[in-house]
Amino acid sequence: MLDLATGGRAVPVISSGYRQAEFDLYGVRPQDRPSVLEETVDVLRKAWSGKSFKYRGRPITNISPHSDSPPRLVLCASFPKMIRKAAAIADGLSPAEQGHYEMFRQERVRLGKSDPGPFRNQSADFLFITENPDKAWPILFPHWAHTCNGYNQWAMEAGYDRVNEKFPPMESVEQMKASPRYKVLTPEQCLQYIDSLGPHNELHFNPMQGGLDPKIAWESLNLFEKKVLPHLKVEADERVLW
Repeated sequence: MLDLATGGRAVPVISSGYRQAEFDLYGVRPQDRPSVLEETVDVLRKAWSGKSFKYRGRPITNISPHSDSPPRLVLCASFPKMIRKAAAIADGLSPAEQGHYEMFRQERVRLGKSDPGPFRNQSADFLFITENPDKAWPILFPHWAHTCNGYNQWAMEAGYDRVNEKFPPMESVEQMKASPRYKVLTPEQCLQYIDSLGPHNELHFNPMQGGLDPKIAWESLNLFEKKVLPHLKVEADERVLW
């Protein structure tokens, strides 16, 4: 229904996860992630076909309507085995780092699939638009820090020394300001920043990142709509690749 309502603009991004607590919740072993992910992709594609199918021996009758052109299916992966799996079974990769995308791209070509093209210049993953950046920073910090510190805590619990370069641990507003991953900008500064990314860039904008108060997030979204978006040349495929 979401695919139909958005005209194909909503793209599902699936991750196999790495938290033991989540695997325990569903009775899945971490070492079974590749096979479970492959099964999930297979089930989704069959469900989107509009035809009846069987899931683990149980007949499934689909509810119509369904889209004539099923959604693209994108996987999020950070480890070589899962990135290669994404190249084999998915339509695209949501990469945490450029190196992950290059590995995905090379594997697709090796498998005889279409080349998705070069990695796009990506914006900061944490972006907030405001007329008063100095006032906004201390409001945003606990929410944004909760996001990246939470991911790092989960990574350590799973035995990894870090998640990826998108989520460095944060301890202070000053540290966050110094990182290129976090941008609190006026509309004018935002336009300058987007221009600095060069052509064919990709802008990431999540107003409610880290559970921010919807009223505050809405202010940022309104500024983006009225003072940033009208000045952008937006080029988007009907089906986003990654």
